[in-house]
Amino acid sequence: PYVDWIALLRAARVALTDSGGVQEETTCLGVPCVTVRETTERPITTSAGTSILAGAAPARVLHHARRALELGRPQTS
Repeated sequence: PYVDWIALLRAARVALTDSGGVQEETTCLGVPCVTVRETTERPITTSAGTSILAGAAPARVLHHARRALELGRPQTS
């Protein structure tokens, strides 16, 4: 169920996704998001600093996921 999904997402240290909806949800929750895509229809998530477009290369995704874990939750207003 959606409420359970949001609870899991809220507790996450980082989210990896290819979903624009998840990008928005992580931005609202202040959870770092690594987006496994080259482009996004939700550019506000990247300009807000809560999501990084990592592309699909595994090494790049891993790099950004590790960095998000090191830096912790983004600062949102």
